[in-house]
Amino acid sequence: MKREIIYYTDNVPSEKFLSVIQGQIIRACGGIPIISVSQLPIDFGRNIVMEGIGRSNLSIFRQILTGLEASDADIVYFCEHDVIYHPSHFAFVPPDNTAYWYDRNVWKVRASDGQAVYYRTSGLSLMTCYRDIAVEHYRERVEKQADGTLPRGTGHEPGHHLHPIGIGSIPAKYFTSEYPCIDIRHKNNKTQHDRFRKDSFRSQKSCRDFQLADEVPFWGKTKGRFNEFLEDVDSGRI
Repeated sequence: MKREIIYYTDNVPSEKFLSVIQGQIIRACGGIPIISVSQLPIDFGRNIVMEGIGRSNLSIFRQILTGLEASDADIVYFCEHDVIYHPSHFAFVPPDNTAYWYDRNVWKVRASDGQAVYYRTSGLSLMTCYRDIAVEHYRERVEKQADGTLPRGTGHEPGHHLHPIGIGSIPAKYFTSEYPCIDIRHKNNKTQHDRFRKDSFRSQKSCRDFQLADEVPFWGKTKGRFNEFLEDVDSGRI
């Protein structure tokens, strides 16, 4: 059963920041091959460059689809340029191709001050599934996004909003890795939602298990020392 990582980036964060994330993916993934799809050349796995396509939902979908179509793996892990991955995330293997699986053990950390927050969520950067269902989904998503027929309620994560509200019929399911990953919230995030206050959520159902913290389990203290924390990650001291 072949596994592969599909890593996609618009190259907007600094090279240093990208280097820290890429280095941690290499340490965490246990040798799983990597296909990187970027808008500028990078030395990370098997690199495919899609220069000049801009920064939009369509460009992200196109990059993901390009990586998927270049892969011959059975199972793929989606990885993004602002998530610090723990090895236990890659220990999970989807049992079959009947669902998109999302890791719910993820904390958000704000780069400006290191504030950490947890609430129950699931994001594309923590998704794994069989490649065949992802290829089918993203071919449809790219086509509909390009011609303006993608339903408004589709969202960004496969399996969460199914036809007729969204697209597709394969549902999302969830797992919890042994240790958390960290989603870094910074000024260059594609989505700029402030989710460090409960009153910033439209629905209280969206912030279940909400908690603020100065540190993240396993990773240690982040608040007030974000740059030092990144250095610890980069050096492999954590």
